[in-house]
Amino acid sequence: TCTYAGCTDPIACNYNSTAGCTDGSCDYITIGNSILHSGMECPDTTCIGSEVTYSVTGNPLSVYEWNISGGGSLTPDKNTCDVAFGFNSGTYTLSVSEITPSGCLSDTITCEIVVIIPHINFDTNSYTICLNGTLPLSAIPPNGEWDSDFVTNNSFVGTMAGSFTVGYTGRVQGCDVKEYIT
Repeated sequence: TCTYAGCTDPIACNYNSTAGCTDGSCDYITIGNSILHSGMECPDTTCIGSEVTYSVTGNPLSVYEWNISGGGSLTPDKNTCDVAFGFNSGTYTLSVSEITPSGCLSDTITCEIVVIIPHINFDTNSYTICLNGTLPLSAIPPNGEWDSDFVTNNSFVGTMAGSFTVGYTGRVQGCDVKEYIT
């Protein structure tokens, strides 16, 4: 016979050393030890104006307390959280802790997020070529898309006199960015 039942598993978060027998009430912290984004562990770098989903492993019956320092708005949903970053660059800290169904509180897990203003790097912002001349164009990040009727295979062909603005769209830290050269 057992006079005082409780959780007798020493690795459970609600372990009771005075319990004489187990009553099936053992509860465990399940949050894991890292915050994930797109399947990768933190830290993270993203662009201003972006929205990113972060998650932790864990018991769907637990409550998860999400917080962010430095700005941004949170839309938590159990062990996932969408963070909408505004238009201020800087370093943000996302944190989360788990509260199990029996009330056990986990350690707080954090993720450092650097929010950047994405930028495309060109050799220069303006070029000068002769009429009917050809000018090779390059940009970082590579493999973007040039936006001009005068660009063929990453080369500008000056078939008309004048000043022309050429757009380039590239992907920087997962964000599509379009910038221009003349």
